[in-house]
Amino acid sequence: MADRRKNIKVFTTICLITLLASCAQKTQPAPTPDIDALATQMWIEQSVQQTLEASIPTTTSLPTATPVLTTTPTYLSTPISAPANLDNYPPFYNPVNNMELAYVPEGKFLMGSNPYDHYLGQSELPQHSVYLDAFWISKTQVTNAMFTSCVNAGVCKYSVSHKINPHYLDPLYNNHPVVYVSWKMA
Repeated sequence: MADRRKNIKVFTTICLITLLASCAQKTQPAPTPDIDALATQMWIEQSVQQTLEASIPTTTSLPTATPVLTTTPTYLSTPISAPANLDNYPPFYNPVNNMELAYVPEGKFLMGSNPYDHYLGQSELPQHSVYLDAFWISKTQVTNAMFTSCVNAGVCKYSVSHKINPHYLDPLYNNHPVVYVSWKMA
């Protein structure tokens, strides 16, 4: 009987310790940086720098020729308005990373899969119509060089080993799409 009481006391003590440990406050992980806010901040800093550089007066000792009008890339802040001619518009570039942007007009599309698709995932059902406003999107994928500049700026993190991705820092692969990153980080 004494052993039984002793076992009950030990069991009760263990349960109490477990309960108290589960109620203890857990430390919260450090917040991750808001990539959108950091990209906006980088764009603002770049815009300010370009504005300051453009405002520095230059001296011209000789008369200059009349400039010839040429189509040049336009750098605009978001939101960018729709082009006047959807079939032929001058190139627009993202001011943060100089990626050329393509305009996607507003409209509906079918999201999800047909129930008869062979490789159907349950998260793809039900197939339904979705309306999207017009938007601009990069014409190309994020390259190794672009992502490396983001990492060097301290905005992005890349923790894949050289063994898994030996081409990430290889200059011959600068213009190849970066791999082993989430779509949000890209």
